[in-house]
Amino acid sequence: MLLKELLVYIGDSCFPLIENSMASSYLSTVIYLDNIDCDLYDFIDSKVKDISSFKMIRYVDDLYILFSSEKNFDELIPVFNTVKNAYSSILKQHGLALNTKKCVLRETSEIHEELKKSLYDEFVYGNESDIGSFFIGKLQEFLNEIYEVLCDCGITNAKYSEIIEKHFSNDNIEFTPEEVFNYLVYENQTELKQPSVSRILVQIINQDVSFLSLDPKRLSVMVMQSGNDSAVKAMLNQLFIRSRSGEWNSYDTTIAIAYLIQSKFQHIDLLQVIKANCSELYSYYDNSCKRSFINQIRPVKWNQYLRCIANDVKAVFLFFMSFCEQDKGNYLAGYAYYKNFFDRISADIAFFYVKGSKKKKPDYKQYYCEKKLKSLYGEIADGNSVIKKAHKLRNASPLSHASAELIDNNGSSSELMDICVELDRLIHQYIMMHNL
Repeated sequence: MLLKELLVYIGDSCFPLIENSMASSYLSTVIYLDNIDCDLYDFIDSKVKDISSFKMIRYVDDLYILFSSEKNFDELIPVFNTVKNAYSSILKQHGLALNTKKCVLRETSEIHEELKKSLYDEFVYGNESDIGSFFIGKLQEFLNEIYEVLCDCGITNAKYSEIIEKHFSNDNIEFTPEEVFNYLVYENQTELKQPSVSRILVQIINQDVSFLSLDPKRLSVMVMQSGNDSAVKAMLNQLFIRSRSGEWNSYDTTIAIAYLIQSKFQHIDLLQVIKANCSELYSYYDNSCKRSFINQIRPVKWNQYLRCIANDVKAVFLFFMSFCEQDKGNYLAGYAYYKNFFDRISADIAFFYVKGSKKKKPDYKQYYCEKKLKSLYGEIADGNSVIKKAHKLRNASPLSHASAELIDNNGSSSELMDICVELDRLIHQYIMMHNL
């Protein structure tokens, strides 16, 4: 639960993904698909009578099923369809779809040729090669056609996809046209850095820079990786114009992000444009890129809390969970966790710092009580009234008490957050008064 909440918090209420990361492939296939593969294995093992023995082998998102059968090869189409349909049904239960275009039935004597289609920076017919060798000159042809269409009548998303399909398809390899295009942009820029390619890029941008919005991330990275300063300047100038005219949109943000990442955030003017049009993104840059995020968790007050709770990991858990729930706007749960944290850290403070304590360990059950908490914080001017209100709100919460009175209170969210601030102030004042 803690690890899940940590990941969701990092991802701003979504599961965080790192683009172009081996970790994403590992999570999505080795971990996420493991149960799915087990279900398919059980199905074949128990339901498919015409398969006498089999072995399943996964490599990232490719799955090979090697099997033996008493039937002749030309009689195995029904078996193939049975397995394919079962796998498709299993995947649908998990919100996934099977790419039927890649599903084939082959004899094992053909496996060597089949595997050659999946090679990436490996060997093709005994010669060391890479995917780019199949598409020499294709990037130039692709951009030439883009320019012609732009000059003629403009380009649509459908036409753009059609041109990608036309220039980056090859029946001798398994990669899709999109994957080939990605390779030429992100992995191997040999073609991209050709002078003729960079020149046509400048012509395209000068003709209609809004073309980048069809595929903002990939095309802006292409411009950056081309090494052509004129193309980069034209792209940036368009972003500034759109910002000044109030026409900025999410595509412009994506283009700006791609540029900033490629340039290691070395463009102050563009960062100010991001700040004006996408404040949350700028905040992320300021806190986690410009400086270490650790600065956010270094307040003196929090370090004092850590000294008070010593090795009480449950107190840390309660505080973190309250932080996560409040961040998601779950105020009832956030308050429930925070009030429990307050009670627990109060017991820790009393055990470690109150003179005359003869207990061998903190008495957490005692500090659930209103009376005990008032005795600890009573010396603070409004301590008793804050404690009383905090207990009243907890007893009215549907997460803590059957009366569930807070359900009838339309202003309960702000009340709960306000009392959290007040309780936090009590802890801090007590620590400061006693030099803890």
